Amino acid sequence: THCISSAASDVYKRQFPTDIFFLDIRHSTFLDRLAANNRTIDEKDLFLKDPDNWKELRTKYVASLELMTKWGVKVHQINEHTTVGEMQVLLGLIKPE
Repeated sequence: THCISSAASDVYKRQFPTDIFFLDIRHSTFLDRLAANNRTIDEKDLFLKDPDNWKELRTKYVASLELMTKWGVKVHQINEHTTVGEMQVLLGLIKPE
């Protein structure tokens, strides 16, 4: 029984990524991007257009990220100006210039 439990625990632990990039944008930025996009607005978009829904979902998402850091996941907060090169530095793939 212990072996099965241990194996299941190992599989569960491997389900987490090592790094997460969190692009934390303002609600107004989301609305601007939504208006500028040519795709069809879906139910998710309609839900997130409401600032209260946006705030509630963001709060839950941030709480889940904090929990994941306790399990060893590295959370990198980035913004819309973060470059691919900067993300590679955060991951340790390249050295900063």
